[in-house]
Amino acid sequence: MSSPVLEPLLAALEADAHGEDALWSSEAEHLIRAAVLEGDQDGLHSLEKHISQRLNTPVALNEDVSPPWRTAARLMSMMLSQAGWKVAETFGATWIQRTHTHLDQVAQRLRTAGAFAALDTSAQLAAFVMTDLMGRESTAHPEYHRVVVAPWISKCAQAVLSLLELAATHPLSSATALAMSRLMDVLALHVELYAHTYRTFTPRIHALCMQLLFGPLASPASAAAPLPEALAHSTMALLASLHLTGALTSDASMLSSAASGKVSQAQLWAATVTEMLDAAMLAVCGSVPSMDWFALGLDPALAQPRALAWELPSADYDEGIPCSVRRCEYLLGSAASGAMGMVPLYLTMPTPRPVPVPLSRCVALAHAMMQARTTSSRATVDQARLEASAAPKLRWVGTQFLVQLSLAFHEAAWPLIHGSGVLRTLCLLAETERGSVRLVAMRALHLLLSRGLCSWGTDRLPGAGIPLDPASPLVQRIAHAAIQPLSELVVLEPELWTSELPLKRPRSFESDTVAQVDRMPQDVILAKSSLAWDMACAGALVLVDVFSYTSTSAAPGHRDLARAGALCLLGACEAVLGARLVDASDSTHVVAGAQLVQALGQLVMMHHNALVSHILARVYAVTMRGAQSSTPVLRAACQDVLGGVLTVIRPRAPPLVDAVDSSALEERVDADGSDQIPMPLPGWRGPVAAAAEIAHVDAVVPVQPLSTATNEPKAPATSTEVPATESPCLEPTQAAPPATIDVPAPPLAEPTLAPEAPPMAKAVEAEPPRRGSPVSMPASSMPMSKGAAAPTDDSDEEALPELHMDVSDEEDDE
Repeated sequence: MSSPVLEPLLAALEADAHGEDALWSSEAEHLIRAAVLEGDQDGLHSLEKHISQRLNTPVALNEDVSPPWRTAARLMSMMLSQAGWKVAETFGATWIQRTHTHLDQVAQRLRTAGAFAALDTSAQLAAFVMTDLMGRESTAHPEYHRVVVAPWISKCAQAVLSLLELAATHPLSSATALAMSRLMDVLALHVELYAHTYRTFTPRIHALCMQLLFGPLASPASAAAPLPEALAHSTMALLASLHLTGALTSDASMLSSAASGKVSQAQLWAATVTEMLDAAMLAVCGSVPSMDWFALGLDPALAQPRALAWELPSADYDEGIPCSVRRCEYLLGSAASGAMGMVPLYLTMPTPRPVPVPLSRCVALAHAMMQARTTSSRATVDQARLEASAAPKLRWVGTQFLVQLSLAFHEAAWPLIHGSGVLRTLCLLAETERGSVRLVAMRALHLLLSRGLCSWGTDRLPGAGIPLDPASPLVQRIAHAAIQPLSELVVLEPELWTSELPLKRPRSFESDTVAQVDRMPQDVILAKSSLAWDMACAGALVLVDVFSYTSTSAAPGHRDLARAGALCLLGACEAVLGARLVDASDSTHVVAGAQLVQALGQLVMMHHNALVSHILARVYAVTMRGAQSSTPVLRAACQDVLGGVLTVIRPRAPPLVDAVDSSALEERVDADGSDQIPMPLPGWRGPVAAAAEIAHVDAVVPVQPLSTATNEPKAPATSTEVPATESPCLEPTQAAPPATIDVPAPPLAEPTLAPEAPPMAKAVEAEPPRRGSPVSMPASSMPMSKGAAAPTDDSDEEALPELHMDVSDEEDDE
């Protein structure tokens, strides 16, 4: 029966004998998913027939470029991921059986022909079967695990171990190392899941791991062949998981388990790391044999003489010292490449249960290596020459080992680091050493004190964040060590900055000195070595880390150091940005300049205090000038720093947050009053209120002159309410009280001495008022009582006389 959904995939598999290209040309995974959704069981059974056909191919056919086993492994993985666990329950037993048979066949072929072409293909097949079909998912299905998986666990382990043991006896190629790494990962997973079953294979697995990791250095004359990184990590992970095969006992019952012959998991793990530390201590002491290592806390007599099954180095220092140095770098780390050693790699492997880590012994070993010195009085000339080349490597490796311990164990290592005086030794190395050891010591200080991401070579590592006592003299010593390389970069030697002409005619062999004389003053900083630039960058980072301690008054001299460090870092940035980078293609100057600018930005943004505020103006000017640089790296660094500096200079401007709706922060203005702007004046209540008050004022009552006669009775005074003008003394929310003007009644008799009426009164009166009659006023200006009817006037409002309410000076005097 034809399958309409899987027909393109099945046709491609029929046409291609190997099926390698058919998986990608026809989008096999999407087609399988569509067949599962439509319930195409016939198509899935046809696909399984193609898988079985490729699994039945012999070993010789799988040594080609496109082996059928690899195609079958990919098809099985696609089918399991798209069709679900029912595929494993249906075809799992058959696939596991075929895989076990192929592992035995490949092992037999390795014994006879020694061909490793099929090792990679069998490793891919075993990785899928033992991880997906026999891994963690199988434990969630008890019946499937009991019937299908459990009978094949020990058989597959036996086959994989035989294959790895045969491959370890031959030289390793890149393909062989990758295949062995996959098989090691599979074994590590099964040891964790089925530790009880793998307990019988523990001696073989331990011997295999020790042979791969430490076998090449067993002989003193053998050189350390670099083990591929993937294979080294997989082998060390398998070795670190072997302790799970021990007895599952607690600390209280450890003695009783030891008396009964059982070894706990913690004891197995501790025994492995103790053996590696013994070998490392013997290698360190053999690198500089003339030094008194017992005074530094190392006693070679307590170590196992045949640790890691290594032969003791020769007594001849010409062979013994180089052999010890090679072993030390292999175990604790390489000084040339910066690769991680076997001991820190083993210590950083995660364990499901707590294990006793000998952290104090590791810190003591690292501290002793950092103090390695050559003692010429106790060694011959040739031996002292070899030790003089080995001692800097020990100091480099010891510093790297200490950093790895601090990053791996964090707070657990802080008391040991403070108690052993490791930081003082690092300061001593940063002050007195020359070359790369000084740079490594400065970077180690940055990693130990920083709380953010730090760069160690090509890696980005989180800082250990070791706290310091602000009142400790160690803070000032670290600050001095950080400022020293910055000052060395800024301060120039006389032969670098002088512009005077030479006193004699230059010759060709004096070109190096003469070229520095003719250099422009702003470009003299470019004559510094790359080591000086790297030291300045490391010193700037350490200064940023320790600036929070020096900017306090915990000890005398702290603030002076903080001020000197800030100005020195600022001066270095000014010198870098002011130089004409004619050789901007040199990444050393450009990258180092960008790091200095970034360190200056961190110093300003992280420490907002008075010691930083006095350089803000110069920092702003420097970053503004650098933001216009022609070098893209420096320009980008200055623009980033400038954005952070502006937030410090203008802290009132809140940053915009994407999570907040900015439209809610805007002022909402009504559409009707959007064109009216309220005036923020005292007493102002808006244009509408002012227009209403003006409209209610119809007229103003004129003020009559006061009479001089006092012997005649007066009529009761009447008051006219006049809208009050706004007083500037009133609040905007208060309304001004209405102003009243008292108009006296006219006298009963003619006044004997009447002053001349004001012009306003003359304009209103048509004739003198009569005795006993009220003052005649227009009807529009008459005061109206509450409830009275308003008089009607048919005349036009434009014909009304204009009234002026100007008070004369004479009335003011009265």
